[in-house]
Amino acid sequence: MRKLLTAAFAATVLLAGEAQACARLGFTPFYLEGRARTPDGEWRSTWMEADDTKVRFEQAHPATPWGRLAVAGDTKEGHAEVFPVAADAKRIPDDARVAWKTSLADGLAELQVTTGVFDWWPGRRDGPKLRVNDIPCQMLTETDDTRGNTICLADGNVPVLVKDPAGRPLFEATRVIMRPADPARFSAPSTYPRTTRKPKYLWNWGCDRSAP
Repeated sequence: MRKLLTAAFAATVLLAGEAQACARLGFTPFYLEGRARTPDGEWRSTWMEADDTKVRFEQAHPATPWGRLAVAGDTKEGHAEVFPVAADAKRIPDDARVAWKTSLADGLAELQVTTGVFDWWPGRRDGPKLRVNDIPCQMLTETDDTRGNTICLADGNVPVLVKDPAGRPLFEATRVIMRPADPARFSAPSTYPRTTRKPKYLWNWGCDRSAP
């Protein structure tokens, strides 16, 4: 099943290319609300927070009917924790209150993003200027391998819009607030036990139907 790129993950690539390009890129602290298109064409609500190389993604997810799936980690170090987040006053089952310690790439894969997005080293931000949901941004020009996707960034490397090669939107931000984040947001709750095995509630999700 082909997995689509969302802007949140496209923005992560700006930092993931750091080791290859020997350049330090980072995010100005921000909070973002948006929506991302799934492989079957469904739009899912998406949230993102970032501060320098620290990132946190949350997305409405079928594997977490009690809320959202969160991936929090560091784009420079490449590690992440994956854990459920309650929403709408719903309660997370006790056996799901665990944090999966894994790589950022594997964590993002649970949100249907391939590791191939890390091959994207974006070009200069000297393309057309746009306004998306009243958020100003500027398109990146393509260099090397952008896999045909285009991205529009606001100041601070904030992702605002991503389109596929056919021009179909894959992600769009609906609200952006430039603000510092609580450092605790970039890891799972301290009360959650950590595990290096994928939690059971994720075993039967996606293309992999077997336990790890």
